[in-house]
Amino acid sequence: MKQLTLFLLVLCFSSCIQTDSEHQWLSGNEHHRIDTVARHLRGNDVVMWEVDFRYKKLYEALEAKNDAYALYQLKKIKLAMSNGSERRPKRKKSYEWFFTNAIPPMEKAINEKGDTMTEFKNFTNKCMTCHSMEGVPFMPIEQPWLSHN
Repeated sequence: MKQLTLFLLVLCFSSCIQTDSEHQWLSGNEHHRIDTVARHLRGNDVVMWEVDFRYKKLYEALEAKNDAYALYQLKKIKLAMSNGSERRPKRKKSYEWFFTNAIPPMEKAINEKGDTMTEFKNFTNKCMTCHSMEGVPFMPIEQPWLSHN
């Protein structure tokens, strides 16, 4: 039985080993590979895709009065945007504005059991302000309280 278990473990681990042929897209020296991965991470479009997902989850958490989950989503929004700020330094000023003007009041409303839905509407307006500050095309934010019954 021990031999069978050992054989299965070796088989399992050997199947997890990746060969170079599986990663031909990631070729070249270390710097080239890092540049390739960075290109795949892209700039703000992937960041905003995650922020949109977490924004909706934040709303759902607030609506359900699940403060812990709401704070978790707010934390993840900030993390995604912080990472985006590193990758896109030209957006840093807008990100910093958002971190100063949008995140703390939302966090405070959740922590102090304030009027979180009113603050969420303010948060949404600050999202749109940040988008406008960038002067780039964007989709207007769907306001979940208008379409959610």
